[in-house]
Amino acid sequence: MNQSFVIVCFVFFIILPLSYSRVIKPGVTGRYCAKGDYNINSGQLSNYNDDYWCGLHEIDYRACVSISYTDNTTHMGCDNDGGIFPTCNHDSDYCYMQGNAYICCCNSDHCNDCSKDPYKCLDPYAKLTTTTLSPTTTFNPNATVCPSGSVSWQKNCYFFQTNSSAFLVAEKSCNDLSGHLASIHDEFSNNFIAQYAGLYFQDNTNFWIGGTDLTTPQYWSWTDGSEFSFTQWKRGSNVGGNCITLSLTDGTWSASDCFKHQPFVCIVNKTF
Repeated sequence: MNQSFVIVCFVFFIILPLSYSRVIKPGVTGRYCAKGDYNINSGQLSNYNDDYWCGLHEIDYRACVSISYTDNTTHMGCDNDGGIFPTCNHDSDYCYMQGNAYICCCNSDHCNDCSKDPYKCLDPYAKLTTTTLSPTTTFNPNATVCPSGSVSWQKNCYFFQTNSSAFLVAEKSCNDLSGHLASIHDEFSNNFIAQYAGLYFQDNTNFWIGGTDLTTPQYWSWTDGSEFSFTQWKRGSNVGGNCITLSLTDGTWSASDCFKHQPFVCIVNKTF
């Protein structure tokens, strides 16, 4: 057999599957991450390298890490670097709180570069001043300040409701607050809701947002009547149910059984 043919087959069937058998693997060249410090408030970078080589991924499975604090300072680097940088899982992207630090691990090159996308690195507690929402809480829609128990962001107040309910019961609960289940119109808002939900809901859970095709089958719409112009479906998950849940682990959407009991997020517009 031709020797060059054997070599080509070895590269194609052996080396390539090792490098690309999972999407998170960048290949034999290794993992490249952002490294240095970034201040979200001022935009100032220090000791910054946007293409820092962390190591041979196939050997030590390096991940990119960002560590953010409530003063909006952020450290970027590689996992297993020692010091403040943790050891990450290497089969998924995720964030978690540890003390006063908001730590995010991700498994694609440069995915931890907070200077490129500051809000994905934002410590949720940096803007959070809230208390547990009482079941009897009422809301004045003409108020310019969000009530205790809600999160104020942009022109809305968000209520993260931990009492699991079926979809229409959840929508009615939001109506009682003069709002609706949350509608989402861009990836930034989607990430904001998913990351804040992690402070209220249990890990690895889904929760209701306001998307449904109950009104018109196979035509998705928001319960607040706004335009359904943005989607974040998990691959193959836009069928099998009539109401949308959002995963707080990765921010993707799934079509779910509307009778299933889930926590939920209400959105109420502030009037200025």
